[in-house]
Amino acid sequence: MSRPLSLIIVAGLFILVGAEAAWQTIAKSSPGHLFINPLLLSIFVGIGLFRLGRVWRYIALTGIWFLIVMCAINFVAPLMFPANQDIYTLAAFWSAMPVLINGTNWGFILALLLLGWMRWVLARKDVYDLFTGRDA
Repeated sequence: MSRPLSLIIVAGLFILVGAEAAWQTIAKSSPGHLFINPLLLSIFVGIGLFRLGRVWRYIALTGIWFLIVMCAINFVAPLMFPANQDIYTLAAFWSAMPVLINGTNWGFILALLLLGWMRWVLARKDVYDLFTGRDA
């Protein structure tokens, strides 16, 4: 069962995001204060995608859709409410984009394009067939 290079790249991106979250968890934790970044789960998603776990594909697609919505909100909110920056600060904190480009419209556009490509890879028929065990 040969995995397409694009699927390997998507799995690698999830693992990379999880590794960054692990680094943040270690760097921000101190005695008496435990910081856990929820994106640590991305490591498991990436490994699950590489092992062709059907459930992990669904989790990955759900996470990608969530990030697409959050990036779109972060892109549109400052344009709609330029004077009130607090409206989108919470959304920016929770979106945790896979590409860490902060605050610029180009960064949000690039993140949306990357997330759209990742979603397209996971939704392709040949990739779907790999996860369902069918011959592609």
